[in-house]
Amino acid sequence: GASGRNSGVICTGVDAAPGSLERALIRDSISRVREFCEDHNVPKRDCGSLVCLWPWDEDEEEVRAVDCDEKKVENEYEFGDDGEGVNKKLRLILRDSHIAGDTDAAYLDSEAVATLEPSLSTKCKGAVHIPGEIVVDPWLFPLAM
Repeated sequence: GASGRNSGVICTGVDAAPGSLERALIRDSISRVREFCEDHNVPKRDCGSLVCLWPWDEDEEEVRAVDCDEKKVENEYEFGDDGEGVNKKLRLILRDSHIAGDTDAAYLDSEAVATLEPSLSTKCKGAVHIPGEIVVDPWLFPLAM
């Protein structure tokens, strides 16, 4: 669905709870939004998004509760160096993204993030790249409706 802050980001539902109606509706809507943009000549950019880990995130004790075995999450995906240094929060985001159907989502270390987004702060510790997200013109999109 569209961002509530008028940024034009059309999200794949990474922030919605896995298995929720909200996530299912968001997942369904993104393909319809792509089609709508093409049919109505609304500019869109298939740029993906990054869910970044910042130094202050590592200090947070609270991580969204998920019904999974922690060891399974650690071993289910390839993170290089057996996942050493990959934050639990990013592991869960990647896992949830894959379960939701974003099978192209991938973990990026800080060097890969800097290569992809050189203007981003060097304080970024790593990220999950979700290539399925798009950006639309936030002014033309509602006018086309």
